[in-house]
Amino acid sequence: WQLQGTDDTLERCHVVASGSNTASWVFRYGDDAPDALAGRLRLYFHAKGRKDQASLEVAIGLSEVATDADSVSSFASEDGYGFWRPEKSNAHVRALRTFQGVPLATGAVRLFAEISGADGVSRLVAFDSQDGWYGRDFHPGAATVVAGADYGRAVEMQVVLDAGASGLSQVRQSKLGWPALDHWTWDAARDGAFLVITGADRCGQTRDGLFLASWRGAAFEVNAADGCATPLVPQAHGPVVVHLGAGRYKLYYEDQTAGMTRKSFRMISADASRTGDPSVVEPGDWDPVSEAREVAFRWPSGAEMSLTEESGLGDHVIAMPLGSTTLQVMYLNLGGKDTTAHPGMSRGVGLAYLVNP
Repeated sequence: WQLQGTDDTLERCHVVASGSNTASWVFRYGDDAPDALAGRLRLYFHAKGRKDQASLEVAIGLSEVATDADSVSSFASEDGYGFWRPEKSNAHVRALRTFQGVPLATGAVRLFAEISGADGVSRLVAFDSQDGWYGRDFHPGAATVVAGADYGRAVEMQVVLDAGASGLSQVRQSKLGWPALDHWTWDAARDGAFLVITGADRCGQTRDGLFLASWRGAAFEVNAADGCATPLVPQAHGPVVVHLGAGRYKLYYEDQTAGMTRKSFRMISADASRTGDPSVVEPGDWDPVSEAREVAFRWPSGAEMSLTEESGLGDHVIAMPLGSTTLQVMYLNLGGKDTTAHPGMSRGVGLAYLVNP
């Protein structure tokens, strides 16, 4: 993956959305989307804080013309929408952390979000858009921004995975895998989708690992044995799920076995045809962790980044702007607290291209 910019420093790497910070998510609109959206990319991201008001937890942008490969480096922020920080006294939601916007076959966008509660437990919840596939307005009333007392009251917040009922003690960064190359929307009426979850299990096997939960038509079922959730990857976080066609997927993650400031980015693959139904991914369809491939990042010049430098790139998300694997782009944080090479907050959301798709 090669970062885009003009120099081999994060300070000179390209920022795709003005005012962006961390935790971006992107998806592509297909040809059957409304004319104003078809072929474009929708971007969600944490915004930089403002001195005069609480910062946006989730801001929203749209690419100019995603069918042009060069255009995916620029997003116009759509102001007046999104999620503001909850009130400090809120008993339901203390903060929205990572998130994923998934376009639904029913004509809405479901924003899955990791929330931290007043009880210190993180859960996965969901908000459905009120403006269809536009995916900007998640407030069911006249307002178009979710803020303050809206959380848990005016806004319908669906609990997708509650740590207490899933074999997990914490449910953090979670990413949905569905056959997005077959169709850009998720048809929740069908089995076959799955979540990869960063979390901790109640049996104490890991405090920060990846777990698999299969969609069974009405709910996600966490892979477990003898009452204990089974880790897919024991020490990792930040999953990125990419559909490759048919029942094949790749899963990227940040491996933290060497510590947070020397994290390597790794990848394993799944092929549903290995076991059972060739369209439904099961735990046995994944490569073992021992066969994980290490992923390389390059500076704009082509020079390879060190592990220490790479550790500052977080919250990776991958899109295929042309609707095929021929062009794969990654949005990621430009810096952060996990690196000693470029200490400080993220400069914003940056862009990288896959050199060898």
